[in-house]
Amino acid sequence: EAKVEPMFHPDSYGYRPGHSGLVLTQVAAERMKLTWPQAVPGSVYAPKAQLDSVRIGDLEFQNCGAEVLGNISLPNDVDGTIGMSVFRNYIVSMDAPARKLSLAPLTPLPGQSEANSFTLQTAAAEDEFYDRYIPPGMENWTRVYRTAQLWLLPTRIDTGQERLFALDTSSTYSFIDLEVARTVTKVKPLPGIFFHDDKGKLQPQMAADQVTLVFAGIKQSAQNIFAKDFSSESDLFKLNIAGQLGLQSFPNMIINLDYRDGLIQFVPEK
Repeated sequence: EAKVEPMFHPDSYGYRPGHSGLVLTQVAAERMKLTWPQAVPGSVYAPKAQLDSVRIGDLEFQNCGAEVLGNISLPNDVDGTIGMSVFRNYIVSMDAPARKLSLAPLTPLPGQSEANSFTLQTAAAEDEFYDRYIPPGMENWTRVYRTAQLWLLPTRIDTGQERLFALDTSSTYSFIDLEVARTVTKVKPLPGIFFHDDKGKLQPQMAADQVTLVFAGIKQSAQNIFAKDFSSESDLFKLNIAGQLGLQSFPNMIINLDYRDGLIQFVPEK
């Protein structure tokens, strides 16, 4: 039996509902000779294939589901993505400069004898409601909001009020909402940089002249940060999303995530 080792991208979140677990391209799934049901017309959820085992580094997980995306290719010959929600039974440390991801056990919730078993959570997260738990030693971590697969960090722009920015560790660039940017600084087109809008029309890439972003103990001055309209994302998630924080907003940082309790920590790399 042939062994296939797909390359996965640590996609922390995506605007496509439902694509927050293990995702494979159809080409990769066919190469592994997987089977899956037909997609339901009009559904935003992709059909799932069953994997006997998934090995990530030194860890191996049994009986995992993976969504199969039909007729969609990913850049750089990537075969699929791993949403961070699959590691919700762990503390996840993402060291982007060193290209390293590590897992550590969670502290059990009060009343639990031990944390949830070390499994890969590829099924949809069940609605479990309880008060946010701050484990000992994590009092200085930042509390975030989570809806579906979206992580939202309270972020202050200059000295203004806090707004919600989405965390996107799969993106190099950060963005600010176009209308929000116009309330705090000048907005201008970037010379020679264009993009295709939803209708396929070529548009100039707009940028905010100068802003300071303050989030999770980080204060970053950003010049010519990309500006775009986040109204469709805000409508989708029924929230006012003011921007997106990509890797450029926390260079040379290790990102620690507690998915269960909605906590995040940025640690400068030594």
